Amino acid sequence: MVPAPLLATIEREQPASTLLVYVHTRPDFTPPAAVQPITTDELLDSGYTDRADLIFIGQDCLQVEKEKLMQLVAKCRDILSSRVLVEMGGNAALNEQDMLALAFTHYAVTETESGETQYYYFDLKTYKPVPDWLNPKFWANPQNWDKFRW
Repeated sequence: MVPAPLLATIEREQPASTLLVYVHTRPDFTPPAAVQPITTDELLDSGYTDRADLIFIGQDCLQVEKEKLMQLVAKCRDILSSRVLVEMGGNAALNEQDMLALAFTHYAVTETESGETQYYYFDLKTYKPVPDWLNPKFWANPQNWDKFRW
C-alpha cells in the first residue's frame, strides 16, 4: 500500500522517476507507474549512483542503527535526488530534531491503527529562502565605475 502523502506528492510534483526505499523487497507490493522499489542495501552500495526525481524512505528503514540511517538519508538527499520524503513511525532511530538538522521540514501526519506516522520532506529548491541581500543590485555599483579607482 502506498502512503497518502507519497501519492499526493507524486500527483503534485509529477516526478519522472521515484524510488521507494524499504529494508526488504515486498513481493505483494505493486508500485504505481514510474515508481521503482529498492532495498536499503542496494541503495547504500557504493556503486549505486542512479538519480531519481523523488525518493521515498519507508518507516521500516528507520529501524536500523542510527549511523547507517544517517548515511542512507544523506546519500539520498546529497547525491541521488533533490527531493526526499521520509516516513517516520514512533520507534524510529531518528527524531524530529535529527530531521530538522538534516534540512527536512515537517510535511504531514497520518493516523494508523499502529499509531501516528509523521512525514518529513526535503526539496532542494525550497529548503532555504533566498535572502533579499543576495542580488546583483548592490554588488557591482556601476554608478561608481568612472568616479572612483579602487
